[in-house]
Amino acid sequence: MDDELGPTLAEVTGIEPVPDPPFDAHGVTPGMLDRRVVDQTQVWVDARAEVHRVADMGDAYRANVVAHLHLHATWMWSAAAFDELLDDPVGLHAAHRETGIPLIGEVDPHTWLESTPLVRALRRLTPGIAPPAVLAAWARGVQARSARAGTDIWKVPGAVVPMPQDPDRDWAHDMRQTPPPVGHDPNGQAPQ
Repeated sequence: MDDELGPTLAEVTGIEPVPDPPFDAHGVTPGMLDRRVVDQTQVWVDARAEVHRVADMGDAYRANVVAHLHLHATWMWSAAAFDELLDDPVGLHAAHRETGIPLIGEVDPHTWLESTPLVRALRRLTPGIAPPAVLAAWARGVQARSARAGTDIWKVPGAVVPMPQDPDRDWAHDMRQTPPPVGHDPNGQAPQ
């Protein structure tokens, strides 16, 4: 706790914080997306938990990663906003308000995602990635189609989901071609 800024909300409410361990790209569980990946600029971890150096990735792969992250923007943003509220000193929140700096929870999830170190690095290396508004609209469309289908749209046989920056590339087809990781549970449970 920083005495000048006061206690954290967790301290005020008596919540015992459980700090996240440092991000370890080689410790990611296959089939899971570790939201902490966006807090660094060096690597991307794919669905098989294979680690890819950002500098070594091709432009199309970088663009697809940014699009994929936009599909997950809301839950990652929610977790980051929750962590900020609990972990930062209450005085820091007040100082942000006084200076007009918004808290994470006060910005759009896609705006927050675009401000993360990983997305900024991917865009810096690949300037042709679709604009944030295009990717956010694409992600909302994919999510709406998934909701109507009652499952992830890529799991629907014959579903076609063109990539926003490469309309000839079918994201749903790509997802169907990626075999699930060994031990992956389709219900989202981590392997034992």
